[in-house]
Amino acid sequence: MALVTLLGVAECRPKYPTFTPEEIAAASSPVNDRPSHADETDPNLVPTAAALEKGETPALPSSAAAAASSEPAPAIEAAPEGGTEGESDGPLATVLPTGSGVYTDRYFPFLEDENEQGSVSVGDTSYGYIVGARHITEGESLAILPRQKGRDLGYGTDQMIRLLEDAARKFRARTGTKFWIGNIGRRGGGDIIYSVSHNSGRDADVALAYTTAAGTAIDPPDLVQVDSAGVSRDKEHKYRFDPARTWQTVRALLESSEAQIEFLFLARNLTEKILRHAAEKKEPAHLIERATVVLHQPAGAPHDDHLHVRVACSERDVEGGCQSLGPARTWVNPYNSARARRIERSVAALHHASPEQRARGIERLILLEAKDHQQEVAEHLSDPESRVRAAAAHAISHWGSAEDGAAIAAQLKVETDPTARAAMLSALSQLGGEAAGIELTLELANAGSVPWGRMGEAAYQPGSPAPFLMLAEALSPIAVFGPSLGLFAQDHTEPSFAMKLLIIDAAGLSDRPEVVEPMFVLLRDEDSTIRAHAALALSRLLNRPVDGMLENESLPLSGLTKTITDLEREAAPLKRNDRIAWVIEGFSKAGFKIPKVAGEHGWELLRALGTGEPYSHNAARLLRRVALGLPVEGGKKAPPKPPLFEESHAECLYWLKWLRGHTSKLSLPAPPDNLNMYCK
Repeated sequence: MALVTLLGVAECRPKYPTFTPEEIAAASSPVNDRPSHADETDPNLVPTAAALEKGETPALPSSAAAAASSEPAPAIEAAPEGGTEGESDGPLATVLPTGSGVYTDRYFPFLEDENEQGSVSVGDTSYGYIVGARHITEGESLAILPRQKGRDLGYGTDQMIRLLEDAARKFRARTGTKFWIGNIGRRGGGDIIYSVSHNSGRDADVALAYTTAAGTAIDPPDLVQVDSAGVSRDKEHKYRFDPARTWQTVRALLESSEAQIEFLFLARNLTEKILRHAAEKKEPAHLIERATVVLHQPAGAPHDDHLHVRVACSERDVEGGCQSLGPARTWVNPYNSARARRIERSVAALHHASPEQRARGIERLILLEAKDHQQEVAEHLSDPESRVRAAAAHAISHWGSAEDGAAIAAQLKVETDPTARAAMLSALSQLGGEAAGIELTLELANAGSVPWGRMGEAAYQPGSPAPFLMLAEALSPIAVFGPSLGLFAQDHTEPSFAMKLLIIDAAGLSDRPEVVEPMFVLLRDEDSTIRAHAALALSRLLNRPVDGMLENESLPLSGLTKTITDLEREAAPLKRNDRIAWVIEGFSKAGFKIPKVAGEHGWELLRALGTGEPYSHNAARLLRRVALGLPVEGGKKAPPKPPLFEESHAECLYWLKWLRGHTSKLSLPAPPDNLNMYCK
């Protein structure tokens, strides 16, 4: 992965948490777990393509001990320790190591009129994150299931946590038993390994209620899966689904005024059982009616072992860029006027005397998807402060098109600040277009080797983040929010080399034919790191693997002459062709049937997406091109750009879901039988 990819935030690219082999091994379950939730939104809804930042969160200290309740369990039959078979919240079922260290909440661009205390849910539930998350409090009424407690995933928005705690009190008062919950989310939000959602603090897993075969209430040891008859699938078949108490769970959630319920995901057969019970007991008609609307079995995820609660964005969340993908609910306030007011105040901040507020105004407009104000933001490409210029460049890369590359290129010609230059280079790599190709070609002319000190030792291979760390804080709608690391005040030879690598990587991601010729020049550079980055860039540009020797920094240039010459000869017919022709030719040589950029080849593009570099990179670019090329219907506003990803599995799942939702519009044929294998 190239360095610019690691700074994907500069390209509106969500950053996903990575799980080490040790973590995955530690989390592997000995039981026959089913796949993680495949789709937790209404299957009739088309997911938006919100390009939302998902920055990784530092390792969190375990809060399990501090959060543990010292109170005795309720006087009902105790459940055995350990898990049961069939947990549906993911294939990795035991406790993940939480690591250690001090957690620092991620930055958010609060404006000067805002209270920075409290939570903000940003983006949607699958690609968003949370700032200022609140942890659930265990007590007499509420507890976290043992296995889920060890994961340290008890964080959500203020509204979600208050909802759960309020519902637990109501449930306890009516049933005399405890309200058990599973996963909510990470402290900073983002992906969890157990689900495709739970990213922005607005999702929570609540345990179903169970009885013994004799009808005695029993605490669940875990999220216990039940069959169509409501009997647990464990070997002893010890647990029975309890419709009466599970209805009380639903009722308590719906009655609470702490949050607006958007969905309650649950298996259809279990929903029928609890609604039948509610009708027989003559429960309040308005609650039964609302439960009928919000209870839903999503496609691909039966939810037969827990109730998945999703709440709508609060007013504060909406002002921070929260997005609800669900259908309009009559009882849910979308807070459109609040969003409009926040956009207005963000635009006003563009003229603030403080550069910090000007930058935050731009950053906030990005989160609010306020593309209508692109021209006002573009004026700040020449702002006196570099951080503001960097934020403006990122906003244009987020909203703009190839035609907007000319403005970025013009400013880059006179830009001297490293952070602003880095942001503009990354913007050009995303926008593409002729202006980007010409300017990146000029930049490559100065990307040859120079003495660069210890930074060279850190950049031991393409994909190393070390040379990049000094740039990262200023390059994205989230990272740019953080204070400058101040490293540019040190030896300028080090960041200058990092900038050279960034230029090469940005050019490799630009999809422009102009940069190919100078990239071949860099293949013969004296510096092995520059050669390796140029080789990776060429691999993407030509859409074909290059000889691994070219990316091996331990080999001297003298031993690579023949390899370089062979590659030049092979690529000679392609050098001056249209870039898409190279991509198509590369796919054809690799055995992919993608004769043109068209939605009808979506399944084959998805297959290529799962095969690794360079095909995954180019397949993703073509899928985004197809998505943005769809006509807007019914006067609806065009969706924002589809997200860019660093984690290939999440990216593949996104496009799998998107293609399924647009089958007719894309004239897609029937999906292949092995479609689900594409994202393995």
